[in-house]
Amino acid sequence: SGIRYRARVLKIAQTLIKSGRSVAFFTKMPAGTGLSDVRVDHIAGCPILLFPDAHDFLSAARTKVPAWNWPIMVQYLQTTMWHYARQIRPRYLHTFNTAAIGIGRSFRDRLAGENHAVTWFHDFPEYTPGHQFVDDRQRDSKPDGEWRDIVVRHEAIYAQHTNASFTVSDE
Repeated sequence: SGIRYRARVLKIAQTLIKSGRSVAFFTKMPAGTGLSDVRVDHIAGCPILLFPDAHDFLSAARTKVPAWNWPIMVQYLQTTMWHYARQIRPRYLHTFNTAAIGIGRSFRDRLAGENHAVTWFHDFPEYTPGHQFVDDRQRDSKPDGEWRDIVVRHEAIYAQHTNASFTVSDE
């Protein structure tokens, strides 16, 4: 989420455009929009599909237990984005951040199952085990170790399956 503020992602898109590729972004809307439909916008001359945040309409997500909500959010995004990814049939997939790593693997493998080869790159923007997982929707929230462990395990499962990956952190 927040693609407009991800300079590295935008620079990669600009490089791809300059080399004659087309680019489309998929991202999650910020929580609290109250929207439940996919919206289309544009950034850097590219379409951006904005998917609703599950916290806005899934009652299970409203419980605000991040360790439980996070997998629901990832599964929801994977399910709703698949329809569009299947239509676009990308040659390259660039995923960014931990939530997207499982989505990248799923899309690459599902498209391959439909005889459409995709090269998948994953961008690790931070050292996930060192990240402080704090629910910013709750006042005075403390780091959530259970949430951190779920995310770290998720990343470890999928990180070994990328065609290529990169980061800015030695860790």
